[in-house]
Amino acid sequence: MLKRFSSGRHFSLPGCAGASGNFSLGGGLFLLPTVLAQDVETPPKLSGCGGVFRKTARRLTMKKIALMTFLASALALSACGQSGDSSAALKALDPDNDGTIDLAEAQAGGTKKFAKLNPDNDGTLDEKELAGVLDAAAIKAADPDNDGTLDTKEYAAVIEQKFKTANPDNDGTIDKKELESGAGQDLLKLIY
Repeated sequence: MLKRFSSGRHFSLPGCAGASGNFSLGGGLFLLPTVLAQDVETPPKLSGCGGVFRKTARRLTMKKIALMTFLASALALSACGQSGDSSAALKALDPDNDGTIDLAEAQAGGTKKFAKLNPDNDGTLDEKELAGVLDAAAIKAADPDNDGTLDTKEYAAVIEQKFKTANPDNDGTIDKKELESGAGQDLLKLIY
C-alpha cells in the first residue's frame, strides 16, 4: 500500500533529524511506502532524513525477493515430494504389482489407515482423529447417522467416493498419474 503526497507540503515524520521533525518535499510527487515497496522508485532526497525512505524501500524489496525465492523453492520441493509419495504409495498399495490401485486395494489400504487413525480402538473416527485427512464438512457429509464420527462402513464409503472422483477414465483403477492429481491426493490421505 502506498500513500501519495503532493509536493510543497510539510509532513511530520517521526525519527527524522530535522529541526522541527517536519520536512518539505521538493518538486514532483512522492510515494511513501507503508507496506510494500513494489511500485516505489528511488525517492527524492529529503533534508534531515538521511535516506530513510530509500533504505526502507530497498529493505522491503529485498525481503520480497527473499520471500519469493523461498516460496519457489518450497513449491519445487513439494512437487518433488508429491511424486515420491505417490510412487511409494503405489508400491505399498499395489500387491499385485500391476502399476495401478483398484478399489479393493484402496479399501485394504483404507482399513490399515483407519486402524492407524484410531488409537483409542473405539471403532470410530472423530473430527480430531481425522484432522488433516477430512475437514469438518466432509465428515458431516459422510456421517449419515449424524453421530459426529465415522465408523468403518462410513469410512469405506468415503474411500469409494474419492476413488471414483480420482478415476476420471472410469477404468476401475488408479494409475500413478491419477494418483498425483488433486483428487488422487485426497484419496491417498484416506488410504496411505
